[in-house]
Amino acid sequence: MSLKELQTLIWTRYNSKNTIQYILMWTINARDIISLRTPGGDRFTEFVDALIRAEAFAEGISQTLISTNLRTNIGDEGVDTEVKQAMSSTFIDSPSTPTCWQYKAMGYADVSDMNLRKEILKTSSKRKHIAYVHRLIQAGYRYYFCICDEMPPVTRTEWENVLQEEVRKIHASAPAPVVLTASHLAEWANSFPAIII
Repeated sequence: MSLKELQTLIWTRYNSKNTIQYILMWTINARDIISLRTPGGDRFTEFVDALIRAEAFAEGISQTLISTNLRTNIGDEGVDTEVKQAMSSTFIDSPSTPTCWQYKAMGYADVSDMNLRKEILKTSSKRKHIAYVHRLIQAGYRYYFCICDEMPPVTRTEWENVLQEEVRKIHASAPAPVVLTASHLAEWANSFPAIII
């Protein structure tokens, strides 16, 4: 993300010697996140993984409990990132369960209800065992679906309902899945300025 794409807010205040101090705060918005759409989705994947790792670090969770894969051209059996320990913050509401994450660096209009269902209904490439996303949901993981786009709130709710139907088929009492859009991710990133730059 280029610096030109970032908005700069300058706050001015006086220190104890009555000299002006400038504090720069970089912020981003949903449009900046949407610019991360690339063929293969590696920029978006790297960005969301950085957010998850920063959040885990802030909560004192070992980085060894996070599994990521930037090679987006490899089959992932429905899981881009796995966090093996529960996290709870303003942006990750999973205080008692670990989480699994799926990312899509595309527009929401290109994702149908059937596409959402297929994300949960993934089959193993080896066909000898159930897909990884199934095993994690069966183990009580909360499923997060991140889309590199904006959508109306009603669409987000509909997506969460579709994902919920599929999750309940795997584990009746699994935590409700969560859909995060570009604006959610931008707001989350703004709490970690080092990621923005």
